[in-house]
Amino acid sequence: MEGPTPVSALLHAATMVTAGIFLVLKCSFIFEFSSFVLLFISLFGGLTCFFSGIIGLFVYDIKKVIAYSTCSQLGYMFVSAGFSRYDVSFFHLFNHAFFKALLFLSAGSIIHSFRDEQDIRKMGAVINLLPFTFICFFIGSFVIMGFPFLTAFYSKDVILELSFSRYLVDSGFICFLGFFSAFFTCFYSLRLLFFVFFGSYNGFFFLIKENGFFIFLPMFLLSLFSVFVGFFFSEVFFESDFFFFDKSIFVLNLNFCSSDFSVIPLFLKNLPLFFIFLGFFLIFFLILFFLVMFIFIKFLIIFFFFIVLLVFLIIFIIFYLKLFIFLVIMFLLKF
Repeated sequence: MEGPTPVSALLHAATMVTAGIFLVLKCSFIFEFSSFVLLFISLFGGLTCFFSGIIGLFVYDIKKVIAYSTCSQLGYMFVSAGFSRYDVSFFHLFNHAFFKALLFLSAGSIIHSFRDEQDIRKMGAVINLLPFTFICFFIGSFVIMGFPFLTAFYSKDVILELSFSRYLVDSGFICFLGFFSAFFTCFYSLRLLFFVFFGSYNGFFFLIKENGFFIFLPMFLLSLFSVFVGFFFSEVFFESDFFFFDKSIFVLNLNFCSSDFSVIPLFLKNLPLFFIFLGFFLIFFLILFFLVMFIFIKFLIIFFFFIVLLVFLIIFIIFYLKLFIFLVIMFLLKF
């Protein structure tokens, strides 16, 4: 749904777009009695963040890139809800409101400066002309990547670690979806930064300047919240045994997923940070050095993603084949 950028910021941060996950949280007393439905929610949440991240890589409308990032982040929330960690899911929803509103308002400031131009291919090299907007957009981009000690780090990384520590038949598949989605998030966020603020200017309007105080004020406040909110509210949301929610969320003891991540290898804990640096070097390598060969590189990227998707499908089939063989053996043993 298209609309003015401030309206998009409100819709994607706290109202219409996020209403679905809030409904799932409030209906926990229904979903908790069906393990199949919980598995279904987490599986489709993982697929949502994976495919939304892929689409965000190939979109050139600045608002559409941020909109697909919203779909990807909602996928993480559904993954957490499927693991019966509704507190972590709501915490990510809470954090997401700040940095997603910041990204949309920063995009609106850019669009206004470019006289309603939204195609990032017609931008570039405006870091000196829009320094404050660049700082806000830079903060929002690094927060959504899950950079350590920023707001999304305290909820997004917890969801990724939950997907590894949850011993379900599909948790491995969902874990790989989540980690590769984190890589896609880093890639399209840095791609957006490089296309808009670096490189060479490709537009047709040359009177680009910063906007006024009434645009800067909410961006400045949201930048502060995007940096510090996760740290100050992490214990309130999911480290106090549901005290914040009291009895508004119902979780069966059978389905509860513990937050003890001591069994997770250190490599997996640092994998999202590795993807941030990998995405930075890939963007730097692809855009700055091989801009002339962009069509060929785009074909290689699509081919790479096709191979990754094929591997995921094979893993998915193997998981269900194991489950089918196990059920057949149990059925034969019964008779």
